[in-house]
Amino acid sequence: MNKRNFDIDALKGVGIFLVVLGHIPDLSGEIYKYIYSFHMPLFLFCSGYLLYGKSTVDLKKYSLASFKKIMIPFYMAYTISYIVTIYFSEEKRSLAFFLEFLKGGLLGSHWMQVNNFALWYLPMFLISSIIFRYVCTKGDKMVLFVGIMGFLLSPIVYNLLTNPDEKVLWSANVIFPALFFMMVGYFFNKYTIFNKIMNPKATLPMIVSGGLGLYLAFKYPSEILYVENYWYLICAVLSLLFFIWIVLGNKNKPILYLGKNSMNILSYHLIIIYIFESTHLNQLYINLGVTEIIYGLALTVTIIFISLIPTFIKNKVSREALK
Repeated sequence: MNKRNFDIDALKGVGIFLVVLGHIPDLSGEIYKYIYSFHMPLFLFCSGYLLYGKSTVDLKKYSLASFKKIMIPFYMAYTISYIVTIYFSEEKRSLAFFLEFLKGGLLGSHWMQVNNFALWYLPMFLISSIIFRYVCTKGDKMVLFVGIMGFLLSPIVYNLLTNPDEKVLWSANVIFPALFFMMVGYFFNKYTIFNKIMNPKATLPMIVSGGLGLYLAFKYPSEILYVENYWYLICAVLSLLFFIWIVLGNKNKPILYLGKNSMNILSYHLIIIYIFESTHLNQLYINLGVTEIIYGLALTVTIIFISLIPTFIKNKVSREALK
């Protein structure tokens, strides 16, 4: 049985916190720019990191297990999001919207109209993981080649789209940057870069990396869905280096718990934010008169806690069953 990697849990835990914070309404656009510059690449990096050394795992079994692990939660969250959407939006209680719901479930991405767009990531992640897992069986040189091609093709593929809002099946254009960031994580594991980053001599380079990442995030604002140029990819790697340097060695139990349950939070946080906006609950936080960042952090913690309630219940039932 593989030993759990707590560094990866910590990275995913802080990462999912930033994902939710980045979706909180009424925050400054400057906050969004930085968070969006690296938050999704972080999860792809973690996936590539964990796939190193797994080349002997049966691809068919891996694909089937990944499909169950990712797509069952996807369709559960998608269906719940539909129910919540029609509950709060009377005009969407129609056959036409139901057909749109079915279409979104088949095509994903921008076809999903259920106020939970964050779900776009899961099918794309499944496809990318299976492709990368297959590439891993071909050796390190092939991993490097595919990662470099992913880097080179990312802006080219995006710029081939006829307009920035063009719908792409399962956000397939993101597979290219996904393979690049997975490759980065893979070689971080192979060459034990985490240990090198923790060396005191790495302090200055990591601070410089963070500063450059911050500069590029504001100079060339973008996100993984819209990789218009190579600066986004470079910015993400620099920010990841700095972020990893900060988080490594974190043994904070709540953060590790968020990391272990990041998929549940990703799947449900946006629909909870939608409920808060529809019922004006978020206004209660605004009315507290606190600063923008305190409002954002407080609402983020609340949203994450509610997202985890099904997990709390499931874990409690499992413990009771074992007694």
